[in-house]
Amino acid sequence: MRANDVSGTNRRLFTRIPFKVDAVLGVGAERHACTLVDISLKGALVERAPPWTLPLGAPCTLSFRLAGDDATIDMAGLVAHVEQSRLGMRCTEIDLDSMTSLRRLVELNLGDEAALHREIHAMLAAGGEG
Repeated sequence: MRANDVSGTNRRLFTRIPFKVDAVLGVGAERHACTLVDISLKGALVERAPPWTLPLGAPCTLSFRLAGDDATIDMAGLVAHVEQSRLGMRCTEIDLDSMTSLRRLVELNLGDEAALHREIHAMLAAGGEG
């Protein structure tokens, strides 16, 4: 595990889906415009031009709109790792509508319903652990 990584050994338990879209990362009262790089059922990777200076473990929120859709995905979590212009967020809370939209996005990109069910089972088994 790298020194700037708090996400643990199951970091790659969930398939990352490349998905570039404008997003907003919130930390306290601050809002940071950024670009979503990829997403999974348990987290997201975002980037922006100025380097991130947020502490590991900081509570944060992420919000983005699905391209060509009215659906918005909103999640809350913790800063899991920071590397220059990229920041990884571990999702700890997501509302039902956002989870439904995220599940559909992952399902469409995985193309394997069995893999999706394994990831959902792993997410539920992990609970809030990551």
